[in-house]
Amino acid sequence: MRSDLKRHADPRGVTLVETLVATGIMAILLALSFASYRNVSGALDRSRCLTNLRGIGHASLTYASENQGRLPGPVRISLQTVTYTSRAETDPRTLTEFLRPYLELDVAIGGQTRIADVMVCPAGKKLVLEQGGTVETGRFYTQVTQALFEDPSVKQYPFGYRYSADNIVEPARLASVSQPSRVQLLRDGVANSAASKADPGIPWQQSHGTFYNAVFMDGHVETVPVP
Repeated sequence: MRSDLKRHADPRGVTLVETLVATGIMAILLALSFASYRNVSGALDRSRCLTNLRGIGHASLTYASENQGRLPGPVRISLQTVTYTSRAETDPRTLTEFLRPYLELDVAIGGQTRIADVMVCPAGKKLVLEQGGTVETGRFYTQVTQALFEDPSVKQYPFGYRYSADNIVEPARLASVSQPSRVQLLRDGVANSAASKADPGIPWQQSHGTFYNAVFMDGHVETVPVP
């Protein structure tokens, strides 16, 4: 038996061609695994982003129901929205601060600065970190300037804005919105410059490539192709 095994054994061992073929197969399998990981990771990021927007939308509508139908605001659009401080309890200035109790965020005490994870798009976070930025100074969701009323020539920021004491636009009232299921409230995107953080009219970077996620005035969320 042992002599038969010796007789049938290949004395050459593994050839160079066989080694190259095996290496090529391994490279292909690794590439497929990496692509699959990226697809799964991207899908999870999109799902979490939609969950964030759904929560923000629900909180905004709840706020409006308790404030004569008016959305939170006016907001200081030049301020960061990811963090909040104890100012949220007495003098809210950002959307996060206005919605702090409705999002059930922990109260910031004293000089604490807290991060509102619900205001961070997972895909946008990766983009910011890859570019050397920080989550605390990033902005991941922006209100959409658009026609809100019966007159399509009238456009407004849903949450209004406050540039200064003399330059204030009040937030929209839900009753004034003719088709809430077609009007976007917030969408995702990453501010790519100091100017775009201060002005919603300046384009942001897409967090999800060829599409973006948005929450509408009636609270539903959608994935929308980039025009």
